[in-house]
Amino acid sequence: MFTNTLRKFASKVLAMAMFVSVLVPVTNSVTAQAVYGNLTVGVNRPEAVYTISLGGSTVVTRSGDECTYNPTGPNTGYRTCQETLATGTYLVEFNDIPGYDTPDPVSITLTGLGGTVLGEYTPESTITETGVLTVGLSHADGGFTVYSGGTPTGFAVADANDCGTRQPNGYFMCSQNLLPGTYLVQFNDVTGYTKPDPISVTVTTAGYAVYGDYESVVVVPTTYTLTVGVSHADGGFTVYNGGTPTSFSVADTSSECGARQPNGYFMCSSNLLPGTYLVQFNDVTDYTTPDPISVVVAENTSVYADYESNLVVPTTYTLTVRVNHANGGFTVYNGGTPTSFSVDSASDCGPIQSDGFYYCSNTVL
Repeated sequence: MFTNTLRKFASKVLAMAMFVSVLVPVTNSVTAQAVYGNLTVGVNRPEAVYTISLGGSTVVTRSGDECTYNPTGPNTGYRTCQETLATGTYLVEFNDIPGYDTPDPVSITLTGLGGTVLGEYTPESTITETGVLTVGLSHADGGFTVYSGGTPTGFAVADANDCGTRQPNGYFMCSQNLLPGTYLVQFNDVTGYTKPDPISVTVTTAGYAVYGDYESVVVVPTTYTLTVGVSHADGGFTVYNGGTPTSFSVADTSSECGARQPNGYFMCSSNLLPGTYLVQFNDVTDYTTPDPISVVVAENTSVYADYESNLVVPTTYTLTVRVNHANGGFTVYNGGTPTSFSVDSASDCGPIQSDGFYYCSNTVL
């Protein structure tokens, strides 16, 4: 009897164990991949500060002057920053700025497609209108800060390129709405340039524009024109400064200096700094090379070089033969060899002269 009871109890325990094992699930570990999106936040005031929070915890805090100013495009007039965040629902809040109404907080659900939140600060209702102050900068590296009563207004540009491309008037144009009043525009330094003087400007609702011109302090040296006239088409030269060749060098005057001028020379010109130079001429076959010419360049100056042929031209004389008959002729011989001075008929030498003779002349060695 006891044995049967023990067997029944063991069977129930085994059955319950099997039932429990069936109820306990097998758990597999799966890691979810985070999805990110780009949240673009823009403010129309550089001194504005925005905060992005998720579930009550701050994720990002950034000021407007850290963001990029947009002179054109869908976010014109705003300074925008792009924040890369995990997808989720975020709250974007904006700080207070004296004299302006604070934008309302914005709740945005960020997806992988991104999103945009713009915070527009508007003047408080006590002042209903503003004026646009435009500052033009002549240099791409120029910048400025606008002050009100000695305090920076927040309208500040570190690099003119932040205001877009150079306009047809030659300036980078930077604009911002300001409350009516008197402001001081102070310009930043640019290496190698004199910065513009500060400009005091009174802004009204009609707006106002000022321009800052940066002037180069680099001294451009004065130069003068040295012209070298060369008589031979194949001539050439090099101009030296203290024994060192300058860049003023011509290998072939006819191809590098243009056509021969009415004065008989090929005229070659270049601008040089004031100083003493030496012009040395190239050799030309069968011609004597002109002597080097030292020239002081203190004004526009010209020098001329003549190539003289060194071929020997033999001396000749005129031989005249007198013939009294129109049909008479002759041949002149040199050492038994006939020369080219030969006449078949004396009348070929011209009319008979008053003395009754025909005169025939030719040049001979």
